[in-house]
Amino acid sequence: TALFGLLAKLLELGHGNLTLAKFGRTFLGSLQDLAQSNLAAAMTHELRTPIATIRMYAEMLREDLVTDPATRKRFLTGIEAACGRLDGLVEDVLTFAALNEGRLTLAREPIDVADLVDEAAQAADGELLAAGLKLETDVPEGLRVLGDRRQLARVL
Repeated sequence: TALFGLLAKLLELGHGNLTLAKFGRTFLGSLQDLAQSNLAAAMTHELRTPIATIRMYAEMLREDLVTDPATRKRFLTGIEAACGRLDGLVEDVLTFAALNEGRLTLAREPIDVADLVDEAAQAADGELLAAGLKLETDVPEGLRVLGDRRQLARVL
C-alpha cells in the first residue's frame, strides 16, 4: 500500500507538467519517507521483543512461579541477554544517525576472523543458553580481513 501511495503522489504532481528533476526529487523524497517509516516500524518491533522477554521472566521470578534454581538462573541469564539486545539496538540507532549525518568513521585494521567469531559466539551464549541452544563455530585459522572490528562484531 505504501508503494501505491507513492505512485499516486507522483501521478498527482504532473498532469503533463512533470519534469524529470521534479520527478526525481519527489520520488527520492518519498522513498526516504517510506524508508524512515519502515525503520521506525522495524525498530519498534525489535524493541518489543526483548522488553517482553524481560517482563515475562521478571514477573515469573517475582511471583515465585519458578522455584528450580537452574531454571531461575536460566531466566536471569535471559534477562541479561535481553538487556544486551536492547543496548545493541540503542547502538544501532546511534550508528544509523551518525551514518545518516555523514559522521560515521570506520577503522581499517587487520582482524582475525576466528577471534571475532568466537567473541560473538560468547556474547550470544546467554541468550542461546536461555533458549536451550548451543552454537558451534568453524572458522579457518589465520583468516584475516581489513575492517572496523567494533562494527563487524555488531554485525555478527
